[in-house]
Amino acid sequence: MDPQIEACLLGPSPFEQLRSLAQDLLNRAESRAAILALLEQARQHLRQEGREADENVLLEVMDLLVGWCSPHAQLSDPGHGRLAE
Repeated sequence: MDPQIEACLLGPSPFEQLRSLAQDLLNRAESRAAILALLEQARQHLRQEGREADENVLLEVMDLLVGWCSPHAQLSDPGHGRLAE
């Protein structure tokens, strides 16, 4: 699993830290598809390890990335607004 994701999950505020990581990746011009692939790989790893609570946090952040949340909570692309590709 990606060490940055693991560090977020082990931190004091996993959801906020993962959300921040995903936003930072968007800010560095990573594509949503690439970020989702990274998160999905981590999700599968968590499922195999039986870390359901961590998997749920990861899924919540994935929802913010794809827009399955309130509009104000969506992650936005710099210079393109929300959910731009």
